[in-house]
Amino acid sequence: MALAGAAKESPPADSTRRDPTDARGQELIGRDVGMPRPVFEESAPPAVAVWDDALSPELFRRVRESIDDLCVWRVKSPSGLCTFWLPREAQPKTAAEVAGRALLKLLGHKPEEFVGIEWWCRNQSAIMGAHFHYDTALSVPGSSHREVEERTDFRRPTYSSVLYLGDVGGPTVVLDQVADRSGHSPPVPHAGCSVATKRNRYLAFPGELRHGGVSFGSHSGVDCREPRFVILYNFWKDFAPGPPACQTPDFSHYRPVCSTAPTARHLLVPEEAVRLLNCPHDSSPARRVTPSLVVKPEEMDHSVPVEDLPTSLPMPSKEVLSATHGQGVLRLEWGQAARQLLASDGKTTEENPDRALASKIRHQLVPNGRHAGSAANSVRLAAGRGAAWKLLDALLELWLEQEGPEGKLQTSWPDDDFCDSGNTEGGVRVLGYGPGVAGILKPAGVTTEEAVRQLSQQLAYERHMPEPVDLHIVSRLDHPTSGVLPLALGAAECAAAKWLEAQFAGRLVGKEYVCLCEGPSLGPTGYQGNVSTPLHTVELDGGRASRTEVSPLGRQSFTGYEVLARYMPPASSDPSFPSHDCEPGVDGRDEEGAKVRELMLLRVRPLTGRTHQIRVHLASIDRPLVGDLTYGAKETSVLRSCPRLFLHCRRIEVRDLSGKPFVTKSELPHELEGIVLLVAINGVILIGYKAFFGGGGGAGRSCSARHILMKLEDDIQKAKARIEAGEKFGKVARDCREGGSLGTFSPGQMVPAFDRVCFDPDTKVGEVLGPVQTHFGFHLIIVDARQGVDPEVSKELKEEKKGE
Repeated sequence: MALAGAAKESPPADSTRRDPTDARGQELIGRDVGMPRPVFEESAPPAVAVWDDALSPELFRRVRESIDDLCVWRVKSPSGLCTFWLPREAQPKTAAEVAGRALLKLLGHKPEEFVGIEWWCRNQSAIMGAHFHYDTALSVPGSSHREVEERTDFRRPTYSSVLYLGDVGGPTVVLDQVADRSGHSPPVPHAGCSVATKRNRYLAFPGELRHGGVSFGSHSGVDCREPRFVILYNFWKDFAPGPPACQTPDFSHYRPVCSTAPTARHLLVPEEAVRLLNCPHDSSPARRVTPSLVVKPEEMDHSVPVEDLPTSLPMPSKEVLSATHGQGVLRLEWGQAARQLLASDGKTTEENPDRALASKIRHQLVPNGRHAGSAANSVRLAAGRGAAWKLLDALLELWLEQEGPEGKLQTSWPDDDFCDSGNTEGGVRVLGYGPGVAGILKPAGVTTEEAVRQLSQQLAYERHMPEPVDLHIVSRLDHPTSGVLPLALGAAECAAAKWLEAQFAGRLVGKEYVCLCEGPSLGPTGYQGNVSTPLHTVELDGGRASRTEVSPLGRQSFTGYEVLARYMPPASSDPSFPSHDCEPGVDGRDEEGAKVRELMLLRVRPLTGRTHQIRVHLASIDRPLVGDLTYGAKETSVLRSCPRLFLHCRRIEVRDLSGKPFVTKSELPHELEGIVLLVAINGVILIGYKAFFGGGGGAGRSCSARHILMKLEDDIQKAKARIEAGEKFGKVARDCREGGSLGTFSPGQMVPAFDRVCFDPDTKVGEVLGPVQTHFGFHLIIVDARQGVDPEVSKELKEEKKGE
């Protein structure tokens, strides 16, 4: 069944890959399965079905009596993933397995329609939640977890479901997010369903939906010290999860569970299992629970701790859960909540009763920046950036109303406070500032925290304050990354901090990086592309370090890029490179069709802000950043001389507290500028990088030239003598293996010595010039052409070049 606004048809499986078989020789088909129509129509989206008094009283009693002995955390499993598997041809051994068969009948199916049932017990503290996740079978027999993840060979159950064995614990929340086969999820859910815990209540939903638990305590709003007991059932129609995730009665991990003394007394003989399965029970449709609809934002609690829910969306308050525990199933409409907030903008309570939201928020439920940004992101996806900004503008008014005098003083500093800050030796440089926001230049080799701490102390000294100035970090740059870093002027709870956090969480911030990567060509200059694989970050060394990798279990990530320039790397770094007399082709191959590596200068615009995102995304497509000692080519790099990671945040655009755009830019640091000049002079350049940064002059002038580079003056004189004796410039350049075409460049794009020679009015086309000395060595230069219009300065020709 198609789930409106939620489930989408998945792409067909790769027909070239054969699925493995399990230990019983059964083919693991794993194809997409449509949901049976009668089950979920009433409540889609998200599609859920809830029954009260799901099991007969006797069967439920037997299940509840055995739960203590069947809980899987008592099992010592080497895999740590010990769930149990009941294949369709096997007889139930426990009351929990009989209950699984009964619940399948409740869903309107027969056991023979499914390969089997996966089940496990959970006993946890009532005040704990459960991570939001997708039920997944990653373990395929004969394959390691890493091999499976790399092939994205994972499956979702046909149905996921929960049987509640008591009234204790927070609700289960099912979201309308559906991941594709590569693990990509929609960025935010637009709707959800909250199901309160209740004895003998049963919740079922398609296994492709994201779900988790919220730590509210009991449904009555009272935190209870008793544990929360549930049994979770996954029904698999055409795929059998293999070990170690699922253990069948034939596997060694299951048998010890059945043979322990406490568990053995709960095992059922076949006759008893059949009797319990056929116990008389009211099958009236009245047991089916219809969800209520939550549309009033004031009924949503912004303070609920749901740390692992990426969207940070508000959840039903304890008061709402307490008032509705009899029914207990609530529809969560975040999109409607956001629209109501927009509708109430500027109206009084008498004009619009929904304005009561503002009063409630002012007093106790003011959303923080992260919550507000998540809601704004949902609005942005549904209605565009304008609607998202309108939502945040309304919340900014509330934040500013709550701002105390001290907070307002922190966000409006005199101009003199920033005029000279960071200009002293060793200081952190301030690039710009506005109401509530400042942009600083973070150098490479310094953590974000260290840079901000230093600036805070600088400003305190300059303002003659006894304590460091409050500056709030809203975004971070990696330790080896340099560039623009925006800061909120004030403490973490000030309006400026919430305002900037909301912009980042709402994906409304303009971010632009420059990086140099290596590998096969990405395409011609001006080519644009993106990488959108999910990223998963793992903490290392007790949290003191981290590493990010592409994983179907990771969070959604998006990185866009544009090719600004392409260079053939210096020949001396790798003897296998071809000669540089001609430019590499668009497909990254030389004249003989051999695939070659390039150095590519990229403009990168990340939409999300995952740890090490740009570095990992480009490394994942075999274009690692130059100088990256974690994810890069390291010893095999074509430019091992790069002194640091070539990644620089060039531009950040946010809005300040006055609502005006605040744009901060930073030029490329000298050490990275030198690297670009090095590869431009030693190799092939297709476009000058200084045109991108706004440098370079000489409008109306350009030059095409080639050069030969030698380290010693005697060697360059010998090369010049060969040319004067009649040898071709290109042949001598190939023999020297240093130099090649410089492409077309404008005044200011090369080192001054090159400019003086190439743009000297007395220089003639075709004349061999030099030797010319630079800090790279000694050069011979030949000017191949003079052009009357500079393609790197002329806007019209620049666009034409980009189109090519």
